[in-house]
Amino acid sequence: MNIISYIVYAVISLPPTKPSRITSYLVVAGLVVLAIAVLLEIIRSHTARRKRDEELWRDFEEIAIEKGCTGKELSLCRKMAQSLVPDKPLRLLTSKQVFDEGAGRRMRTLRSSAAASEEMESASDVLGEIRRKLGLTFVPFGRRLTSTRGLQPDHKLTVELEKGPAGTRFLATVLDVTDLGIIISPPESAAGQISLEQGQRLAVALWRADDGRYMFMTKVYKPVYSPKLAVVLEHADKLERTQARTFYRVRVSLPTTVAELVSKDVEELEKAPDIGSLPSRRRFIGTLASLSGGGVSLVSKSRVNVDDLLHVEIDLARAYEEIQAPLRTDADKTQKVKAVCKVVTVSALPGPRYLVRGSFALISEMDRDRLVRFVNAKEQKLATEDLDRQE
Repeated sequence: MNIISYIVYAVISLPPTKPSRITSYLVVAGLVVLAIAVLLEIIRSHTARRKRDEELWRDFEEIAIEKGCTGKELSLCRKMAQSLVPDKPLRLLTSKQVFDEGAGRRMRTLRSSAAASEEMESASDVLGEIRRKLGLTFVPFGRRLTSTRGLQPDHKLTVELEKGPAGTRFLATVLDVTDLGIIISPPESAAGQISLEQGQRLAVALWRADDGRYMFMTKVYKPVYSPKLAVVLEHADKLERTQARTFYRVRVSLPTTVAELVSKDVEELEKAPDIGSLPSRRRFIGTLASLSGGGVSLVSKSRVNVDDLLHVEIDLARAYEEIQAPLRTDADKTQKVKAVCKVVTVSALPGPRYLVRGSFALISEMDRDRLVRFVNAKEQKLATEDLDRQE
């Protein structure tokens, strides 16, 4: 029992008789000591927290400088972290979602203050450079979109005017994504080019190959006429996920050998007795980045084209070993999953490397079932780890 508890116990235990002068002095002295002890504890706690905060912000600055941030960029990062995650500033440097939220606040503040176009573009350039240095330019594989800042060039959008005559729906291609907005190709429909005005509200839909279908509302920020005609849309931080994938997808990191097949005729390939013996143009090394019962994504230094057919082998024994889970079937011990994927999208990554997403064009139902079993095993593993962290 510490001194504070002893004093409180002594005061409470006093007999209910009329207190003497000495007893009164003891009570007052006890209360004074208690107040002093509480004050000292508050000071100690405040000092410890201030020391912890100083260490956090020191680490924050060291990491930002190590990543190559200039003094101006570091100052901006510090302001964003102080307003968004003051107790956990390192999250601004390591989480794309947190950085996107901070960047969005910064741009909205400038827009609401009627900042000049040049100032907005300058702020966007600075944020883009910081994002590049911190390595927060891509949405991690298997993660859903939380902001349109996660879009990538060449993404296809279906755009419709919120208020307008019939036939105002059009397709557009994302040319670039900056913190200023989403730069899309000139809007055209079957009736010809569509004229968009600043401030006009638009409903946008998109399909993300490794995730699902999204919809969001936005406004036209401004048309751009240099270096080529384009339109800048404002970012949206609220996206509605209207359709998810048929199969769950999980992230992995598994080396694999990929064969680019000669034929692009799936019906012809179905007649082959063995998927592994199909004629190929070339073979190259890749790393499987995600798996599902419907397809895979992989990263490779070799570029392929949309609609190419790739033969991929998946070593489930190694996959189970990585997540430290028991094998679900006897076949997983010795037999790799063999499948033919049709390339759906190809995205450039720094390196240079390429992120290739493909859907299964040819796979046995037995192998698909083995894949789904592994995906379920990893989902259960991740759910258990989340519960352990919460406890």
